[in-house]
Amino acid sequence: MHFFLLNALPGDPVLSLVGERASPEAIENIRKEIGVDKGFIGQYIGYLKLLSHGDFGRSYYTNRDVLKDIVMKFPNTMRLAFAAMLIAVPLGIVLGFISAYKRGRFIDRLINVVSITGLSIPIF
Repeated sequence: MHFFLLNALPGDPVLSLVGERASPEAIENIRKEIGVDKGFIGQYIGYLKLLSHGDFGRSYYTNRDVLKDIVMKFPNTMRLAFAAMLIAVPLGIVLGFISAYKRGRFIDRLINVVSITGLSIPIF
């Protein structure tokens, strides 16, 4: 799915790597190096081959190995998710009990509005 989403995006990954002022030769060399000179099917087969070997590639922006970045950032992501769950689960249970106990009253409606608003806000 990731492959298809990236290919659906407008723009050229090579131009984002080298900039618009790069020479045509440099652009063509990088196209061959990262495999975007092949057709869609060729790119997809190359993508699947790399994934099957555990190679997630290099970042277009930082030029670092993507898997190393994931491994480096995963512990902090898990700490953040765990801390959020420590707050969200007990708070959700307490507010759910209050809303059920005061069913149909103002506090019930207020909790419902706040909950639905919280779920509706996009996460960026």
